Amino acid sequence: MGKKASYDDSTIELITKITSMGIKDGLAGSVASLAGVMKQFEQFQIEFPFLWAYKIITADNNFNFKWNYSTTSLAEYFDNLKENRDTSKTKFFWENIENTFSYKKGVLRQYAYNASTYGQSKDYEKIQNILECLKVIDECNRVIESAEKLRSEKIAYLEKLTNLENL
Repeated sequence: MGKKASYDDSTIELITKITSMGIKDGLAGSVASLAGVMKQFEQFQIEFPFLWAYKIITADNNFNFKWNYSTTSLAEYFDNLKENRDTSKTKFFWENIENTFSYKKGVLRQYAYNASTYGQSKDYEKIQNILECLKVIDECNRVIESAEKLRSEKIAYLEKLTNLENL
């Protein structure tokens, strides 16, 4: 009988968050790898819902996560995130990414180096622009939702005031 994986509370919380997005149960091992990447890169944890919703990341029929743009853009994405990561979580930089997206870490390292030497790929620029737009849209939606709640609260107080005046 195989050894069961054990996860700390923060990993379990991330796995729960990921599976609540409707990601298939068959992806259990991949979800755990994805949670590992999220723990390693806080910004990826924030951006994952956008990457998933816009189908930059999807799941294939073999229950693996798939980066739907060039391998270079995947390497650039994580290479650019590495400067902002928590240095206490740096032991396995490319390993979790390799396990999650099924690209060899040596290839990813080489593509990241090439991009840093020769400039960003068009795919990476496109992904950055998509993420920027989606984040602004998300923030606008939050502001609108908050404004609608305030509007409802205002109406309730106006009604209360009217009722008090009629006493």
